[in-house]
Amino acid sequence: MHTALVVGWAGSMALYELAVFYPSDPVLDPM
Repeated sequence: MHTALVVGWAGSMALYELAVFYPSDPVLDPM
């Protein structure tokens, strides 16, 4: 459970960073 939470949190942070550094990509940042 703990490992799954850590992996999920890391994945969320990675997606967030991608959305921040690549805001022009409609797939990563639909806004």
